[in-house]
Amino acid sequence: MGTNALLQANNPISPLRPGQMAATSKGVPPVYISIVEIDLPAGTDCVALKDAFRTTAPRYVDIPGLLRKYYTLQEGTMTGGVFVWDTLENAKAGHADPGWRKIIADRYGNEPRVSYYEVPTIVDNVIGAVLQDEEYLRACAKERKLA
Repeated sequence: MGTNALLQANNPISPLRPGQMAATSKGVPPVYISIVEIDLPAGTDCVALKDAFRTTAPRYVDIPGLLRKYYTLQEGTMTGGVFVWDTLENAKAGHADPGWRKIIADRYGNEPRVSYYEVPTIVDNVIGAVLQDEEYLRACAKERKLA
């Protein structure tokens, strides 16, 4: 099955008609992710850290442009998060707060490492769709209206 047929068959958000090409990234706003990595001090209590995730999560509600945040933990050696953003500007602004960096440095004794990535295509097996660029933003907006 070709790419267009796959997109057409599995994309209820923005289905393609037979022969129609998938949208290109040119001129279309993509989604962005930021990945934050923080080295943990030796002996970090990971159970307590997971509890801290639950208590700090509310501070990320209603951050401009933040669509999702996934807390991450790697075998007690690293923590951080994967953040899904509507624009690169919001992603960079979301991590520019010196207060945020100070909290991390005070808590973990390390500065966070932040990387930014454009996400032009998303395979979403939960909703059964392959989404291009702004289609994901439309799907998120639709989901928020239903909530």
